Amino acid sequence: VKRLQKSTPEERIEYVNRRGGRSTECMNALAQDSVVDVRMAIAKATAPPPDALEALAVDPVFEVRLAVAQSPWAPIDALTQLWTSEGPSGAIALSVTRNANTTSALLDRILAESDEPEVVASAARHRALSETNQIKLLNGGDFQNEFALAGNRSSVPAVLMKLAEHENHNLRRTVACNPSIPAEAIVRLARDENASIRRALAGRPYPPSDGATPLPEAAYALLLEDTDPIVREKLLRFHGWRWTKEERDVFKNDLLELKDSLRRVGHPDFPHSSEARLVRFINIDFVRKLCESGDPLEGDALEDMLTEHARFLESG
Repeated sequence: VKRLQKSTPEERIEYVNRRGGRSTECMNALAQDSVVDVRMAIAKATAPPPDALEALAVDPVFEVRLAVAQSPWAPIDALTQLWTSEGPSGAIALSVTRNANTTSALLDRILAESDEPEVVASAARHRALSETNQIKLLNGGDFQNEFALAGNRSSVPAVLMKLAEHENHNLRRTVACNPSIPAEAIVRLARDENASIRRALAGRPYPPSDGATPLPEAAYALLLEDTDPIVREKLLRFHGWRWTKEERDVFKNDLLELKDSLRRVGHPDFPHSSEARLVRFINIDFVRKLCESGDPLEGDALEDMLTEHARFLESG
């Protein structure tokens, strides 16, 4: 510690930024350094001692305290101190609600003490949010909070089921992308009138990872009969192991019929044809693989036709 105190600020910062070989005693001592940049280095360091971050939570410099609030190693005592001194609004308070180390108990306090919309919505996104507060925020009817809950992987099934019925399709799509969505909600959304929601469901990866809800057979059966070719394309891409040869052939023929519309100058339903507009989003490489060798839609000709058709649609 004495050697460090006699060193230059640059040398002390270099010591803090080491990957190893730092002593807890030295780091705690440097948390009291008179040079702000040294204290900032500790606040931003990898795995600094908890005591050092707790000391910096009451640092006189705002930027240092903010760095502590944003640190993935910030102990709960430091975060609690920051909320006590900085809440219920502002950049530090917001960073506390976003910190992964913030506990359910601290989130309870945050929601009890703050009515700042951005802080509350941030708390609604937190994985440690209690079921009680989830229900409370859901019943509050605030769209920003509802949207945050829709994307929160820790949202309970009852909350996600309710949000799956929301009038806003962007929010319903967020629910569809949530790994924790209950199977019943997946089946419900597989019938949703908005194609982007059905596409999100069809794109759920298989096998599911990190405990994500797998695509139920009932939802798969609905999506397999979907009139939107992009839904079925995603279904084949992510769940192709389920497809029979007959189902692949039917889908291939449907795509080829859709591509034939590109050859007609002036689509009969233009400019309101959903069929023509869907063509723009079908994966070109995917279509090439489906087409037989020698098919006129293979190669650069397909891409050229898609580009030309897109310009034609935009010109209308």
